[in-house]
Amino acid sequence: REPHVSSIGKAILSAMGEAPRSRLLSQLKYEPLTEHSLRSRAQLERSIDEGHERGYWTNVMESVPDVMGIAQPVRMLGDLYGITIVGPQFRVGGRVQSYVAALT
Repeated sequence: REPHVSSIGKAILSAMGEAPRSRLLSQLKYEPLTEHSLRSRAQLERSIDEGHERGYWTNVMESVPDVMGIAQPVRMLGDLYGITIVGPQFRVGGRVQSYVAALT
């Protein structure tokens, strides 16, 4: 999935250095997959900033209808990875804080 429509993509982007992230964001096409998809660099940057404020990154029906993801960036042995929990929006959305606690 393109990073603008995935929680793990947003989490990884959030942990990248400014220059590489900027290069990547300028190359994205921001094609929507659902009516909830982010459609611009400005929307994606705002979503990344909101994730920094919350402490986790989300995808709420942005890539698949009725599916939600919560993600955290993780560095292991110098490499950047992400961990995500994905499931039906009705199940994940009601338990976000419990899932966030499990990720951290």
